[in-house]
Amino acid sequence: MGDQGYLSLSIFHYESLLNGEVIDTYDKWLTIDELASYIKMSRTKLYGMAQRGEIPASKIGTQWRFDREEIDQWMKAHATGKGGVKE
Repeated sequence: MGDQGYLSLSIFHYESLLNGEVIDTYDKWLTIDELASYIKMSRTKLYGMAQRGEIPASKIGTQWRFDREEIDQWMKAHATGKGGVKE
């Protein structure tokens, strides 16, 4: 058999958080800090919303985790104003 060449391509998508930390934008699970930076809301507000069940979240021990896809869907479902899809 002849030599076959393979092209290996890696595409990385990173986002810089307000605190200077860099995350992979395709991480499935976000921490409270990552979520706060991602949707531009305060940690305090997000903690309260998670505790009241107002935002999709999972609590593991004392740590909250947020599924990026569920957050994106939740944001779209709660959109208002121009281009919003609020039903």
